Amino acid sequence: MASLSVNGLFKQYDGRPVVNGVSFAVDRGEVVGLLGPNGAGKTTIFRMVMGLITPDGGSVVVDGRSVDTDPEAVRKLVGYLPEVTSLYREMTVRQLGEYFADLHGVPFDEKLLDTVGLTERADDRFQILSYGLQRRAGLLIALVHDPPLLVLDEMTKGLDPVSAHAVRNLVRELVKSGKCVLSSTHNLWEAERVSDRVLILNEGRLVREVDLHKEKEGLESIFMKALGLDPDEIKGADDQ
Repeated sequence: MASLSVNGLFKQYDGRPVVNGVSFAVDRGEVVGLLGPNGAGKTTIFRMVMGLITPDGGSVVVDGRSVDTDPEAVRKLVGYLPEVTSLYREMTVRQLGEYFADLHGVPFDEKLLDTVGLTERADDRFQILSYGLQRRAGLLIALVHDPPLLVLDEMTKGLDPVSAHAVRNLVRELVKSGKCVLSSTHNLWEAERVSDRVLILNEGRLVREVDLHKEKEGLESIFMKALGLDPDEIKGADDQ
């Protein structure tokens, strides 16, 4: 059974569709990546999945709970890492974990500090952490209530190669434990190595779904073709 099921999702602003009939599912134990140019509808889909905005059509179901009829329950089933990690700067990492666990009505599990690699920095204030460690603190907050679904927006944006590698490995370990992940990135290299499947969006529509365990063609070429672009022309322009 899919932990996340999206069917015919539709949203418009000022009469213009920004998400137009998108359907997909994410099963436990897999990472599904959303790819697309700016304005393709990725962020709007994220917000509808989390119940932050109401769809104009279609449905979102997380672990059997509908966003339409039970948005509060769905929000408890989703852990979210936004593109920009902005937390209480004066709090320590441990205090942040305890605070957000309390908001969810659950005890804070100290083992999560080890899960995200922050045990030795648990008593450091958020504001003195490096950007990479702040992203890990964001993952800690996303995990405090043990949600089945993680929604990760540009999970390694701005990270150095070592930090990015560590975060990617962490995500794969979380998936092995039974969670499912819906992610968004502009980094095709990352999407190809972290995701099990990718969904390519363009102008609010799902134009291609790719099973990366079966597809032999490179993701960059697939992505460009899905957008109606010639990969050879793009490569030639990059080489100039």
